[in-house]
Amino acid sequence: MAAIIVVALVFGMGDDEPTVVADSSSSSAVAAAPIVEAAPQKTAAAPTESATPAASASATSAAKRPRLRLAPGLCDNPKTRSKLPWRCLVVKGNSLAIVLASMLALVPHAARADEPPAETPPVETPAETPPPEMSRADALFQEGKQLLEQGKFLEACDKLAESDALDPAIGTLGLLAACHEQQGRTATAWREYGETAARAEAVGDERATFARERVKALEAELPRLLVRLAKPHPNVMIYRNGIRLMPEDLGIVVPVDPGTYEIVVRWPDKPEFRATLIATSRKTAELEVPDPDRVATASTAPVRPDKPVIPTAPSPQRIGAIVAGGVGLVGFGMSAAFAISAASKNSASIPIEQSCGSAATCQKGKELREQAFAAATVANVGFGIGVVGAGTALVLALLPNRSSTLAREKTQAQHVQFVPWAGRDVAGAQFVGRF
Repeated sequence: MAAIIVVALVFGMGDDEPTVVADSSSSSAVAAAPIVEAAPQKTAAAPTESATPAASASATSAAKRPRLRLAPGLCDNPKTRSKLPWRCLVVKGNSLAIVLASMLALVPHAARADEPPAETPPVETPAETPPPEMSRADALFQEGKQLLEQGKFLEACDKLAESDALDPAIGTLGLLAACHEQQGRTATAWREYGETAARAEAVGDERATFARERVKALEAELPRLLVRLAKPHPNVMIYRNGIRLMPEDLGIVVPVDPGTYEIVVRWPDKPEFRATLIATSRKTAELEVPDPDRVATASTAPVRPDKPVIPTAPSPQRIGAIVAGGVGLVGFGMSAAFAISAASKNSASIPIEQSCGSAATCQKGKELREQAFAAATVANVGFGIGVVGAGTALVLALLPNRSSTLAREKTQAQHVQFVPWAGRDVAGAQFVGRF
């Protein structure tokens, strides 16, 4: 992901301070192009004896410090807009959630605190060592932020979640919400943005505005599930992907992350009920859990037996078709053989009769011609037998087998049974037959 992550260090600064914007792609810091107005020259009163030297020095420094304000139109200039405070930034594309959420997270831990530090006079105090869990939270925060910039959302979300668990902070939770949004876990991100806004509003932090905007934007995209009971049951246990649902979760629409959800319903002394719901963006998947008594009755109702395999002997009609087909094949074979013989003998008799010089030679040619005529006659008869046999086999194969139909009807009549059955609150009977 080639998006440039911009972190605006504007938290805890007054309007009279220059705003500094840090860019992760550069190690330099750029001031936000302020216009300096010289403070009006006033004659400073001589400090009284009761004034402390520190207070006098502070007053003198404040009088000499110039007032800073942003030049008009800087937010509208694309060349200077990226150097202005985070409220002037306009981000486009897929990096919106990451960049704006990075605005929620400040680099040092002091900037991640929920309340801006109060202005106190400089007092020399010994340096305090931060608690181990706070140092660990800072390290996890920095690791998670770097992983998020690299597009490693799974690892980044784990680091940020652990950091917020050790040391809850507005910036950490806001960045975690952006990470889950990039993962496609819209419902999780929606809840975390809401909690971020609540934390920020509790201390008057401006980041609450951005968090509320993300809550509103994601709310329209949320997938939702609705699971309700057809009949209330005191001991029912319902699980969604292995997590038990509380009674207050039933009958209401619940935002969830997109995906597939397996619903398992268990009652005492009843078979469990299972169903699968698919949650998609902007849609509500609904499931009504049936009455456990109906589920038990349906599961104990008699099941129609499978069709039995009854071996049967070949029918006479089928045997006749096979025999007729065989006769037809023999007839066609005989016809072909004698036809070839007739053609051969007829061809041999023609040159002999044409060159007939003696009575013996002429007689031989005559005999060959007569044998050719006899073979042709047999070939014609064989062809006729083949046609009749093949036609008979085809007719017998296409006609319905009447004897097999009667036998099957007789067998089915013998397997019709009268079967009573009963459930918890209902009873009845039915005829069961093999078809």
